[in-house]
Order: sequence, then C-alpha cells, then structure tokens
Amino acid sequence: MDEHRDTSEPAGFPYREIRRAVALEAPTNRFFLDPECAVPDPFNDEQALALETASGVVVVLGCSHSGAENTISCALSHSRTERCAR
Repeated sequence: MDEHRDTSEPAGFPYREIRRAVALEAPTNRFFLDPECAVPDPFNDEQALALETASGVVVVLGCSHSGAENTISCALSHSRTERCAR
C-alpha cells in the first residue's frame, strides 16, 4: 500500500479471480466451456469490489462464483483492517 495515501478517503480494490480456500464453495463439473461437455468451466472469472472505509471493508459481490466467504476473506487479506463494515 502507498504509505502516503490519504486514508480518510475510501480505497477500492477490484477482483477478477479469488482463491477458493473454503472447500464448501469449490467449483462443480456441471458447466462446460465447450459444446461437447468435455472441458469443465472452473469459473475462475469473478466480479467483486472491496472498499476500505472508516467503518471497515465494504465488499460488493458480483457473480460470486468463488463464494461469498472466499471473496470476503480475500478482500480482508488485502486491506489494512480485519473487519467488515456493518
């Protein structure tokens, strides 16, 4: 992080790929990348945004292929705080 950044303003972090640490939210083999159903779609693409605010991290979930718990965990690991805003 930039140590000279004004911390009074929210910082935003877009995410496109989230590590899946929670096994419950693992990909399935029900969707495929090809018409022959030979190549499973791992759904590595993601859409999420984390905003650091004075109250904590606000996470805006998109498609949630990686799961809410994995996405929030990833956002918190990249922020300067360990809590989500309420």
